[in-house]
Amino acid sequence: MELKFQGTMAVINDTHNPYQDQRALREVELFLEELKPGLLVKAGDMCDFYPLSKFDKDPARKDTLQDDLDSTHRMNTRQRSILPNARHI
Repeated sequence: MELKFQGTMAVINDTHNPYQDQRALREVELFLEELKPGLLVKAGDMCDFYPLSKFDKDPARKDTLQDDLDSTHRMNTRQRSILPNARHI
């Protein structure tokens, strides 16, 4: 895929929602609010998908796949409200 873009861009990856560090993510979002990039690239592992993991499961974790998706959707919605004019990919 070829992407032609001139301007300021930011890249976020590995948030692993819903297990993200909320304070760290808030700092990133404050930075984005100040930077106002024209392009925000979400480079992978935004959602943890713990229920689908092949790794050992901790029975104390009760989150469902839908919980993971909902958390990631809330993060994306919040970031779109912070950067309404940016392209999000």
